[in-house]
Amino acid sequence: FLVKYGYLSPHQSTRTRDELTEATSTFQRMYGLAETGLLDQDTLTLMRQPRCGLWDDLERKSLVRKKRYTLMGNWPSKKITYGFRMYTDDMSTVQQQDAVARALEVWSRDTPLVFTQVSQWQKDVNIMISFLRGYHNDGYPFDGPGHTLAHAFYPGQGDRSGDVHFDADEKWTYKAEGDGTNLFMVAVHEFGHALGLGHSTSQGSVMLPFYQGFKDGIALNQDDIQAVYTLYGEQYNLLSRDEPFVFASPTLGSTSGVYRENRGIPSTQSPELCEKKFDAVANIRNEIYFFRVSDSNILTDYLQDNYFWRITMNGHRYNRVKMKRFWQNFPDVTVDAAYSRGSKIYLFSGTRYWTYTDTVMDAGSPRPISDFGLPMHGGIDAAMVWYSNGGTYFFKGRKFWKYDEELRRMESGYPRDISVLRDVPTNIDAALTNPSDQSVYFLKGTRCWKLDDDLLSVSKGYPEYIGVKWFGCNSATYD
Repeated sequence: FLVKYGYLSPHQSTRTRDELTEATSTFQRMYGLAETGLLDQDTLTLMRQPRCGLWDDLERKSLVRKKRYTLMGNWPSKKITYGFRMYTDDMSTVQQQDAVARALEVWSRDTPLVFTQVSQWQKDVNIMISFLRGYHNDGYPFDGPGHTLAHAFYPGQGDRSGDVHFDADEKWTYKAEGDGTNLFMVAVHEFGHALGLGHSTSQGSVMLPFYQGFKDGIALNQDDIQAVYTLYGEQYNLLSRDEPFVFASPTLGSTSGVYRENRGIPSTQSPELCEKKFDAVANIRNEIYFFRVSDSNILTDYLQDNYFWRITMNGHRYNRVKMKRFWQNFPDVTVDAAYSRGSKIYLFSGTRYWTYTDTVMDAGSPRPISDFGLPMHGGIDAAMVWYSNGGTYFFKGRKFWKYDEELRRMESGYPRDISVLRDVPTNIDAALTNPSDQSVYFLKGTRCWKLDDDLLSVSKGYPEYIGVKWFGCNSATYD
């Protein structure tokens, strides 16, 4: 173990007791064990845990340094390609693609990195994924079931640079439950190596080398994020990426791969996207966010999780994400309306609103909507920024208000009756300026109305179904 993972030189045939003691002490110090220099029970237990096959980057980890992560190079671009060369038989190829895509999303969520799946035959793929067993001609043989689960190669110009190998003799699992090793969890760690990160000693880091089983809501800790910033650039606004990680379908029904480069609007026949209405829809940083609370549990009568879907200006669609995993500490309440201004994002529910700077809740949230001069009964139906005049608008029932952000007060002459916007329905669910065509849309139920900005009336050909407009649903679904 001490030789395999870098604590002792592999080139010595004999070693002194002092060398063995020092190597053991270094391992114990690395991972917060009592530094005895002896192979005590705690040390042996940790050594026997399944883990990554890469060395522990001792550099040799000056153990008194402030940085608890190590860096091993980087790719020249933030746009990184990946592909599959060999799959495991333990689950379907679609499930493997899904697990890998979710693992990469952990890395893209809080960093400037953009991942795109490509064909294995494409030239110069950055990260190539394979399931291999035993000796497989890379100098790092696998050891059968247990212990070494996977290894990866750091970025570079070599043939294997960025490659990620999983031990095919392991029993790989897709779901959280059941015996075996969870592919998603191991992939998150190995992709860190493929991006240029070595092992970390920071508690909570995804770059700790030991497998600890499935964890719901896994995310990069601050050391992981700082390591990526050091390699690929300073803090990046994750909500304003031009080409975020692509989710091409919300279901696992496609055999062509769940995640792929998407051209135009991705199609789906998912009932949750085609047939159900959304609680709110908003333009946030020129991306469209569709919010919905999942159905309540009849048996427990508890409110279920709050989710959103996200579509970029280019039509790339993210699969649904839990609100609380994206916006820190957001409660399990229905989002009635949302809009953004600069770095600020405003989320409304009932008579309260929450303000976020990117994904971090501002101090003092939530606040009453009376801050905007809105009435404190029943909340609002929708909020939006109207691009043509830069105003912030709020809607409730058949009324709407225009808010002056600089003076922090409602403009005179409001509220006005929504009938001045000819053929726009009352009691709308959402309103937004569509980033792709700069037009204002109003949504109610499963349909949307596009406003002619010059005539202040609904455009010809509307209403249209939301699912057809933004999710590629078949119009026959609604007949």
